Amino acid sequence: MNRHGRRATLILAAALVAAPSLSAGEIHDAARRGSLAEVRALAAEDPAQLNTVDGNGGTTLHWAAFRGDDELVGYHLQKGVAVDAK
Repeated sequence: MNRHGRRATLILAAALVAAPSLSAGEIHDAARRGSLAEVRALAAEDPAQLNTVDGNGGTTLHWAAFRGDDELVGYHLQKGVAVDAK
């Protein structure tokens, strides 16, 4: 990949993380921010939310892993979320 391609990829990745998705729910926004307390509270209301996909095609586990948030990833694994979601 040339220099311009790498730059475009980095800009796109930053935009996807910084901007809320058009169809992301509160739980996706909380996972994107790394708010374990908020993810837990929202999942307590409806655990199925943990396996939903946002407008970017990401689940709350995807966002936790993308952030490198071991605690949030661990929470997802304890809850038995789909680890092979696409």
